[in-house]
Amino acid sequence: MGSAWTALDPTELFNKMSILKQFGSILIKLKSFTGFTVVVVGPAAGERPVRTKCALCEATCVTSVTYKNGALTWVLCGVLGIFGIWPFCLIPLCCDGCKDVEHRCPNCQNVVHVHKRL
Repeated sequence: MGSAWTALDPTELFNKMSILKQFGSILIKLKSFTGFTVVVVGPAAGERPVRTKCALCEATCVTSVTYKNGALTWVLCGVLGIFGIWPFCLIPLCCDGCKDVEHRCPNCQNVVHVHKRL
């Protein structure tokens, strides 16, 4: 699929990319020595597990999801602490909605994608 698209003119390539974006796919443009190559990564990975192909073990699987403290978690803790609401500044550390989402391959435990909140 990527090799067939390298021979397209830029406007036709842009049209194909726009069509794929409408279906919720993430597109990455990689510039190589032969021109532009388009790689379709898969559905946009958010909070929920997604079906994808692992780059390491090349298995098609549904990702396992874990929540990690990220920038938004610490910003909220800091803001709550600065404004004098210090008893509640630890709440973002307990809420999954404030944390970054890490998608891993269940076969090899490779990190496939990290959905950052901030």
